[in-house]
Amino acid sequence: MTRRIKKVALSKAGPVRLSVGVIAFCLLMITIIWTVVITRSEEELKSELADAERQNTNLAIAFEHYSLRILRNVEAVAQFAENAYLRRRGDTDLVTMLADRVVVNDFLQAIAIFDDQARLVASSHLLADIRLNIRDLDEFKIHVRGKSKGPKLYIGKTGPTPLSSDNSIPFTRRIERTDGSFGGVVMVIVRPGRFTEFYEDAVIQSGDVFGMIGFDGIARVRKTYGRETFGENLASSAIMKAQTQRASGSAIGARLVDGIRRRFAYRTVRDYPLIVYVGSAESEILSDYTNRRTLYYGGAAAISLCMVLFAVFVILAVLREMRITTALAESDARFRALTELSVDWWWEQDTEFRFINVAGGKGSFANIEVGDFMGLRRWDAPNVRPVNTTWKAHQALLEAHQPFTGLVMEYTNSNGTKHYNTAAGMPIFDAAGIFCGYRGVGREITAALEMERALRRSEARFRDLVELSSDWYWEQNQQFQFTFISYGHELATEVDNEFCLGKTRWDIGIPDISEAQWAAHRRQLEAQQPFRQFEYRRLTSSGEEVYISISGDPVFDDDGRFTGYRGTGTDITARKLAEAEIVAMNAALEERVHQRTEQLEASNQELRALGYSIAHDMRAPLRAIGGFSQMLVTDHLPEINAAGKALFMRIQTNVDWMGQLIEGLLTLSQLSVTPVTRIMIDLSKMSQEIMDELCKLEPARAVQLSLAAGLMIEGDEAMVRRIMQNLIGNAWKYTVYQTPAKIEIGALKDTNGELTYFVKDNGAGFDLIYAGKLFQAFQRLHSQTEFAGVGIGLAVVSLLVRKHGGKIHAEAAVGKGATFYFTFRNEISS
Repeated sequence: MTRRIKKVALSKAGPVRLSVGVIAFCLLMITIIWTVVITRSEEELKSELADAERQNTNLAIAFEHYSLRILRNVEAVAQFAENAYLRRRGDTDLVTMLADRVVVNDFLQAIAIFDDQARLVASSHLLADIRLNIRDLDEFKIHVRGKSKGPKLYIGKTGPTPLSSDNSIPFTRRIERTDGSFGGVVMVIVRPGRFTEFYEDAVIQSGDVFGMIGFDGIARVRKTYGRETFGENLASSAIMKAQTQRASGSAIGARLVDGIRRRFAYRTVRDYPLIVYVGSAESEILSDYTNRRTLYYGGAAAISLCMVLFAVFVILAVLREMRITTALAESDARFRALTELSVDWWWEQDTEFRFINVAGGKGSFANIEVGDFMGLRRWDAPNVRPVNTTWKAHQALLEAHQPFTGLVMEYTNSNGTKHYNTAAGMPIFDAAGIFCGYRGVGREITAALEMERALRRSEARFRDLVELSSDWYWEQNQQFQFTFISYGHELATEVDNEFCLGKTRWDIGIPDISEAQWAAHRRQLEAQQPFRQFEYRRLTSSGEEVYISISGDPVFDDDGRFTGYRGTGTDITARKLAEAEIVAMNAALEERVHQRTEQLEASNQELRALGYSIAHDMRAPLRAIGGFSQMLVTDHLPEINAAGKALFMRIQTNVDWMGQLIEGLLTLSQLSVTPVTRIMIDLSKMSQEIMDELCKLEPARAVQLSLAAGLMIEGDEAMVRRIMQNLIGNAWKYTVYQTPAKIEIGALKDTNGELTYFVKDNGAGFDLIYAGKLFQAFQRLHSQTEFAGVGIGLAVVSLLVRKHGGKIHAEAAVGKGATFYFTFRNEISS
């Protein structure tokens, strides 16, 4: 089968290569077509733009020459008027002469002469106001400043003029007297249309534009679409920007007045501050090109689409062939795979029921020797016998050409190992209905049979173990009726199992179980919940009490459907009797413990009273000894020598010491019987108050305190204050020789969140080998002369910590200070 799949895979290589070749050929042709089209389009675009640029350049040159002729004529007229004015100053024929000149030159609108005070002297316009004055106009001011450099002709901005309300272009020329002084101004008015008449003579399109711009960026005249405009500010136009680089040339610009993108050719008019330009709209220049490009691209797209369709047609044909081939291969592979997954092998027999083919997946014949079957009928093969039928019955079935299933056979292979397999088959007929043999499948069921046998053994072991671990085993159906009870039930309860089968537990009759208890038990069963140790009592035929405990679990099938209960029962009579005996023994023991506790409490009360009495009674003789010693020293001081005085002082010191010891005993006695009342205490605030008191007593001491903020503790406020007074007082006392003295008060939190409080100093410290004496009354680790005290403080601390259910310990080293750690428990100890 593997070789067949490889063959199918190899057969796919040819169609794939063909598809790749067709795609590559089509892509190549499409690339060539589009390359040619794009190259041709770009070349034609360049050609069209170059032709338009040449045409506009020629038009601009012609426009320049045309405008130059007009400008020179204007200048000649202005010079003529100047000369006439200088020769015939005040002559009345001057007006007539100017009017004749306007008539002769049809491009002129009017001519006027103004004197050096800007007053009108003469005008071709007969209706001109003789009071006219142009002192405030740029056309006059520019000539007053002095002799002009370059052309004497000044070209004003297009608009209404002093001589006419029509839009005109004013030209002015300075009049110079023979001595070179300023003599006035000649003004020549020209119609703007005189320049754009060139527009009608030129071969142009409707979107073309002609115009004239001054060096100041203001349009003198502009004509496009048959309409004249003027006065636009074109200082930022592409023409003005290009003119700053080259006097004449070409430019490309958009948004020039009307926003149409055009290509311009411009010329700077020789000897005059003017720029003439001709522009053509790109859309009109490229209209023919655009139509041709559309045809080129449309043709290329059509050809490309044809190539793509051709490639798709070829590929679909190849894919269809491949799908058919693949589908056949996959169908065959699925058939074989499903056969191998559903059975271990398949077989074929001829018309005489002899095996002609036996095949299957890898490993299918691990336990079968195929040679034992080929060419033989099933009942002729050695070492094979039917299990659930006979060969004679099976042969009769085959001869009747009937299908069969579930034929179980035992096969013994060459090494003597037995295996079991099952077979199923159906007859084969050709198109004419003629019998051709049998075809079928086989499966080895040795493992399944072994599993079934193991399951039976497991069930047997389970029942044995249940009976060993409990007294009996039981099963119930969905209605909670007994379907099975093992024999141990009869032994324990003397109730016949047959009587119980088909009944519920409450139908059997069990005394001492109330209806409410049965209802609660039924609700638990109906909720399909497990139950444990459901106990009840029965009476045997002899009248003895038997105590029973049962436990059960709900049972569900593979689909999760509830099928009933199963569980165990145990005779717990012996345990119940033992429990009753233990209860009686515990009651007696509790009575004895109560009696002993009362006796111990009475003894403790007597001991405490005795200690208090001894301590109290010892005060009187001590006071007497102290008083008499003081009287001897006071009253008989001159009679006593120095040695005697020293002895009396030692007596007084020991009396004081004995008094302190008695006070310590009384304190311990009182604290041991004082009850604990717990509240939440601000330990940080309390510690600060104790430190403040110590500082007031010894203001000369400089002690550095490190106190953690927010320390809280639950305990008896008076006892906690006594604990902190002793611990902080010890730290204060034993740091007296340290510079600087340091005391630290804080808390540590363990992984369970419980706090351990500590008081740490850098004082004298102590050797830890004596740590066991620290918390014993009147035990001291330093001499009285070195550090004062009677050794009762830490004993008091230990007692109060224990009363709070806590613990205390210390860490120290000689000369390196000491740290005392203590904890409280939540429960109260009194």
